[in-house]
Amino acid sequence: MKKTIFSVIMLAIVGVCTITTLSACSDDDDNKKDNGDGITINGVDQVEYFRQFLGAFTKNDILGTPFRMKAIDKLTPTVYSYFVEDEKEAETLFLTWIPQEARKAVVRNGNTIVYTPRDAQGAKQGTITFRAALPSETATFAVVEFKDVSKIKGIDKIKFQPESANPDNIGVFDGVPHHLTLEEVKSGNWFWGKVQKGDFFDYPYGTRLYYSAALPKLITGKELIEKMGDKTFYTNYAFESFCIMTSLSTKFNDHVCDNFNPGDHKIIIEAGKYFGGDEIMIQTAEIYINKTYKDIMISECDPPVDEAFESLDESEQYWVCQGYIVDYKSGMSY
Repeated sequence: MKKTIFSVIMLAIVGVCTITTLSACSDDDDNKKDNGDGITINGVDQVEYFRQFLGAFTKNDILGTPFRMKAIDKLTPTVYSYFVEDEKEAETLFLTWIPQEARKAVVRNGNTIVYTPRDAQGAKQGTITFRAALPSETATFAVVEFKDVSKIKGIDKIKFQPESANPDNIGVFDGVPHHLTLEEVKSGNWFWGKVQKGDFFDYPYGTRLYYSAALPKLITGKELIEKMGDKTFYTNYAFESFCIMTSLSTKFNDHVCDNFNPGDHKIIIEAGKYFGGDEIMIQTAEIYINKTYKDIMISECDPPVDEAFESLDESEQYWVCQGYIVDYKSGMSY
């Protein structure tokens, strides 16, 4: 019997439901602790949330495939470079990797941010520190360091650096398949079809990147399968674009909450052939929408799997989100 992987899309997940309700208006000390040691969010493992932006991890919590960063020095294979425009972009990205509610408990000291993630039961999971680069750390804007974070293995440090620091002298996106041009994205000619101007939002970020993300929409399995042609492919940036848009644009965040049903949903965040491979990959994420407080909680993002495509039911409807990052220099999206 053909069974869709999203047969339980509309079922409420009690733990995640509790997350946003508490984050929006609760003062329950049993579930929300702000004492400099982080905040507990029921149902959310904050390290797993954080690391989904860094790459795909194995079952042993070891980094397998890094996203948008790479180790450029063979002598330090656990030190990764993440190329950004400036320290402001670095800090914005770092905060995006933290659940919105947990950001309230980070400890700031000048340009240093200390984050104490907790698991779903409230246990501390070490510390993650963002700090400005030291004078000795040349060609670096900021650094992220991990201490006693057992679920992030294979990464000791992330250096936010300018693209000029790349020894290969290539852009961070070179060699990655392109989706659409900047003009196509801005005109609404997206992969899923024509997107009306009022249903997608964009945000020029610095002088290098342009983020754009569309509102979630319902699409039938038949339509989804038909769009999985030879010209489609999967990249890692759709999820990042959607997540960072909710952080950068209050208008986008509010619009999603106003136009998406409240409660828990499992959505398709990206689909296509994985970097030129033969199999169709689908990546999903779980989000919780609280319309009353206009809050979006993205609890996790599954790695891309080909089995998901095989399980699509043509007669059912699926929530689909789409986002792009566009590089001003090339005018191409990713």
